[in-house]
Amino acid sequence: KKIRFTGNPVRKEIVQCAQTLRNADLKASKKDRKFTILILGGSQGAHSINMALLEAFEYLENRENLFFVHQTGEKDETRVKRKYDEHGIESDTRAFFKDMARQYQDADLIICRAGATTVAEIKAIGKGVIFIPFPFAADNHQVLNAQSLEKVGAADMILEKDLSGKVLAERINYYIQRPQVLQQMALRFKEIGRIDAAAMIVDDCYDIISE
Repeated sequence: KKIRFTGNPVRKEIVQCAQTLRNADLKASKKDRKFTILILGGSQGAHSINMALLEAFEYLENRENLFFVHQTGEKDETRVKRKYDEHGIESDTRAFFKDMARQYQDADLIICRAGATTVAEIKAIGKGVIFIPFPFAADNHQVLNAQSLEKVGAADMILEKDLSGKVLAERINYYIQRPQVLQQMALRFKEIGRIDAAAMIVDDCYDIISE
């Protein structure tokens, strides 16, 4: 039988979110709303991303028009919350979010690692993203994941060795001023993303059983 590539399966709520976004009027849904930045570091958070973001605050432009949704992990939650408050920046800062579909849906820009599950979810939904790959992942797979998407114009990437508050702020400022670039990224993601991977895998299993 001919081999076909299905992509990684994603959770049902992510698929539903992707379907909702594909039918949504994005311009209408973002009217009169602050530019929303979703920051993820995996289930445990990512200390280096958290600290770079805190350093980025002084370089961010139009901070009053920004809203951050920040998953910090337990160790950094209190410190990060305090810094948002000190800089007068509006945020929803938590150690962990359980409603990821909603957070993806509301985000204008995502900043995150480049693990397989995260990449699959963002590909399914279609959002502008800055990947900061975990540099010690097996076989450097997170960097390879991010590079493959950067090459086709679906994502941006900052390597951990190049990460600083100033660099991160410059990228954020760039995308805030160029929403059309984020929309182009989102469209590229939707073109290459798969929301039916789980169904395809199940179908293939049934085909194998019936042979």
